[in-house]
Amino acid sequence: MAQLVLLGEDLAAAALAWHLTNLGYCDFVRFYQPGSSPDPVDWNGSPALPNGAAEWVRQLVGEEAVLPMVEWGLVQDRLIRLPVETHLTGLPVELAKEWLLGFIRAQEAGARRKPERRGSSLEDWVRQNYGAGIAEGFWLPYFAKRAAVLPRELIASAAEDQLVPATLEEAVEGVLGTSPASLGPVPSSWIVEGGSRRLCTALSQSIPSRPWPGSCEIDLARRTIRFQNGDSLEYSELVSSLPLPGLGRMLRGVPDEVRNALASLRYASCSRTTLSVLGSLPEHRHILIPGPEHRFHRIFVETADQGGAPVRFSIDTAAIAGQVSADDPEGEESALRRIGLVREHDQVVERTVRHLDIEYALQYPRHHQSVRLVTHFLEEHGVVTLGPLGAWNNDGMAETLATAERVAKAVVQSHQHGLPVRAPERMPQVSIVIPVYREEAVLEQFTGQIIEAVDRLEIPYELILAENGGLDRTGEIADRLATRFQQVRAVHYPEPNYGKALAMGILSATGENVVCFEIDFWDAEFVEIVQVLLKKYDAVIGSKRAPGARDRRPFLRRAITSSFNLFLKMVYGFQGTDTHGIKAFRREKALPIVRDCATGKDIFATELVIRMERAGLYICEMPLEIQELRSPSINLLKRVPSTIRNLIALWRAIRKLPKTDYRKMEPAPKVSIAS
Repeated sequence: MAQLVLLGEDLAAAALAWHLTNLGYCDFVRFYQPGSSPDPVDWNGSPALPNGAAEWVRQLVGEEAVLPMVEWGLVQDRLIRLPVETHLTGLPVELAKEWLLGFIRAQEAGARRKPERRGSSLEDWVRQNYGAGIAEGFWLPYFAKRAAVLPRELIASAAEDQLVPATLEEAVEGVLGTSPASLGPVPSSWIVEGGSRRLCTALSQSIPSRPWPGSCEIDLARRTIRFQNGDSLEYSELVSSLPLPGLGRMLRGVPDEVRNALASLRYASCSRTTLSVLGSLPEHRHILIPGPEHRFHRIFVETADQGGAPVRFSIDTAAIAGQVSADDPEGEESALRRIGLVREHDQVVERTVRHLDIEYALQYPRHHQSVRLVTHFLEEHGVVTLGPLGAWNNDGMAETLATAERVAKAVVQSHQHGLPVRAPERMPQVSIVIPVYREEAVLEQFTGQIIEAVDRLEIPYELILAENGGLDRTGEIADRLATRFQQVRAVHYPEPNYGKALAMGILSATGENVVCFEIDFWDAEFVEIVQVLLKKYDAVIGSKRAPGARDRRPFLRRAITSSFNLFLKMVYGFQGTDTHGIKAFRREKALPIVRDCATGKDIFATELVIRMERAGLYICEMPLEIQELRSPSINLLKRVPSTIRNLIALWRAIRKLPKTDYRKMEPAPKVSIAS
């Protein structure tokens, strides 16, 4: 009988198997390659974990194994702090002045504008956001060494795993700061002592795996793996974290277009030297080396597994794809001693060198198109890729763990409902839910406009059209759009009820974040902005009445909104300024609240926001600019009786819920929306 098959022994495969087992899904077989134990730094992105992910990892590997993440940079043989990309404490005075002035000039030149992802090179992006000093003195030479190609050949997204545009205040604090206290009392990210090897071991305990029986061929048409020893295995779905070019060489039945896309994938190789040293563990554990005085670009220090065991220094030297860097044992050891990582009396007791053929996926123009073409083709044939090299996206540790969890949930859901498993890059980051009622005249046109605008953001998303009981062709058109566009899904509530349809759409969403729009009240910029805000907040409420908002609707509409909001404050103790309109929230935070909502129709949105407030969710209000482009599709006076009934139901439902302490709503960047 065909089973789910997992290929890979890296963190992505181990995390996926662990999540599947925790979800009670054990109908899978996992293969690994004997002797291919993962290395502590076997990824290309950041090894950092955010606070949320660090909690469950602590439970898995132990409290003592999760440490604050602090990056260092080596500049003029001096170690400087890099816990964020602009904290430069430790620079020589003249160099600090040069870097800071360059950053200020870049700011004055408009460098803080959002970078053009399409067509913007990594070099341009770094110069625009950091200035000439920081760009030329650190990040550009570092990326040139890490990727073994010039940064101008790569696109801006190649740095998204490592760099975040900084503010002027952060840069000034970073250059002038003299104490680690300026970093704040709580680290923003953490790192696992022992890296992915330790985490893989913890995840893989009690999960059965089979040794890889040599080379194989994957017959996509028959969904069969044929091994060199003559054995074969049928699979229902195959999930691979193997490097994408390597997986491609195993495939049979691949069209020329996909084969050419696989051949176009570029990557850097790496020689990793590991020195085992009898000595004390240095303070500096993760160091980036941009300068030409050293061949290697990164040092990662791993503590001893047992008391008295050697400290291990992993030293990475990048090379052009398929090439091996020249060995330089004396140069590496002398460099570590000169930097101060290895002391005079410390003794090097072992030295090993390992060549990583594919260490870093290079992101160049048309990179995303090639990867999408390959992964979409594989998905159609039951193959899902994940991991930094499997999905060819250079994900860091946090993203790898999150993606593995999402794929595991998708596997379980797909087998429950008989649906195919979607690849990670096709799994939505955001679900856009739009209730639609009697919109046959505009539904197709407006849906096309939304898709065109959101596609430009390059954010994985799904668009859920929640049709509710219209007697026209709205439901039929929604189904047709779902067939035509892979991003669109249609759900149907049997009777006219805006609130129930919206709730149905939210409950069926699969994205990490949910955005609620109207078919004529939406904006793609809101989708992009809230992806950042929802890393801090639980919910973002678009408000027509918050400070800075511009409500250009007719006077009667504005008066109704103001009166209704005053009523909510007086009767329900509502602390915000608006409940109707666009909003966004973290799905997992909101789902229990949506299920508890007792009202429907127009009051559902109000109940949802008030319940979020009373549940203590961290809420941000975003002022909107709104202008009415067409009259409401439903007569406002006809809403009055049902609105009154639902307001009474709302009062009964929430009167016993405790009110949370007032928390100030923090305004976010203003967006302009036409309705």
